[in-house]
Amino acid sequence: MRRIRDKTSRQDTAPHETKNGSLITVENLKKYFPVHTENPFRRHIRYVKAVDGVTFNVARAETLGLVGESGCGKTTTGRVLLRLEEPTGGTFSFNGESVFDLKKEEMRRLRRRMQIIFQDPFSSLNPRQTVGSIISEAMRIHHVGSRGERRETTAWILGRVGLLPTDVNRYPYEFSGGGRQRIAIARAIILKPDFIVCDEPVSALDVSIQAQIINLLEELQEEFHLSYLFIAHDLHVVRHISDAVAVMYLGKIMERAGTDGLFGGPLHPYTRALLAAVPKVKPGSKKRVVLGGDIPSPLNPPEGCPFHTRCTEMIPDCKMTVPELREVSEGHWVSCIRV
Repeated sequence: MRRIRDKTSRQDTAPHETKNGSLITVENLKKYFPVHTENPFRRHIRYVKAVDGVTFNVARAETLGLVGESGCGKTTTGRVLLRLEEPTGGTFSFNGESVFDLKKEEMRRLRRRMQIIFQDPFSSLNPRQTVGSIISEAMRIHHVGSRGERRETTAWILGRVGLLPTDVNRYPYEFSGGGRQRIAIARAIILKPDFIVCDEPVSALDVSIQAQIINLLEELQEEFHLSYLFIAHDLHVVRHISDAVAVMYLGKIMERAGTDGLFGGPLHPYTRALLAAVPKVKPGSKKRVVLGGDIPSPLNPPEGCPFHTRCTEMIPDCKMTVPELREVSEGHWVSCIRV
């Protein structure tokens, strides 16, 4: 098995140099889910703030890793960008075009350029369709090529992701988890998009298979000049594939920087806690930061800094002041009043 290429040697500011050089620009993105509470006297609506003021940008052919604990809003962010969920607020520009302002037919055309790889390779594929039908369906929907051309392209893309062209007539249940994820990747790139949301694409796979899939994603990125939003909780994987990393907590970005800058010099207490929790080759080589308590409910987030209820460095101002995400050094953004 080929070793995963390490991308951490790139410049910290590579995906964040200028907005003009970015393929993806997200500003103040919000997604609130209403929760209806009924009683005999009145009906009350509260909101789960799954994504609350997220800002980032991704350059062409670059990868932004989005990390954080389960329930922090990573997957919802990706789904809102593709308008699988409609946003509550904020803006999203794709190559200078405002995606949230597009009408249905305009959005349909844009979907050719934006795709997603889902987390679960078992439930994301229709068990009643053949592999060839699953992969070529996008070409049929967007009226790309003749039937013969679609069949030829499907066979080629299967070979490109490490499967056999003859697999077009097989069904998803005949493949392992890694094989199914290769099918999902083939489906995502068949239209040659510019941007792909990778929603934890290797978390359900064995470690050896994870490395193969990560290598494949890197090869395809280089070949097709793809931009990735790589959602994951495995920091080892994120460090290898990402050019920059954003850390989410309770719907907000706590820290964002180039991969070298974030892993080499994390500034936010939450980021340091996440990195300290990663298993080390030499146990005890670095002091572990233990976070107390549980993640607050997004239905009732704490006042002030959302992390202050678990922060070991909390001061009284943290309970009252909502810190802004600000640039403390070139390409390094932090949401903490103590930094």
